[in-house]
Amino acid sequence: MSRDTRDQRPPLRASELAPSQVMLYPEVRAVVCPGCGRWQVPSHGRIRRHGACPQRGRAVWFDLTTAEWLASLRIALREAASRRGSRVHRVGHPPVPPPLHSRRSRGAQG
Repeated sequence: MSRDTRDQRPPLRASELAPSQVMLYPEVRAVVCPGCGRWQVPSHGRIRRHGACPQRGRAVWFDLTTAEWLASLRIALREAASRRGSRVHRVGHPPVPPPLHSRRSRGAQG
């Protein structure tokens, strides 16, 4: 029995991943490995062997077209841009309180 037929993990579907974790340009199709976070270009529909990552050999399905992926990426970028915080308004520093003891008074006592 080959290693591929023993793999019982469900395939990674591009449509189920965040648009920022998939790259579907016509010349390159890649995905972020869920095990280690590295970008991987699948070979024969599977994540290639890379280190001791437990996700190696997992099937990848690119079930989106480039146009669908770009549209979802634009929507995600627009949403992220709207979540950015407003400008930080700095308030002046609080006044520094006067010292409790001055050097002059300490020298006079000693």
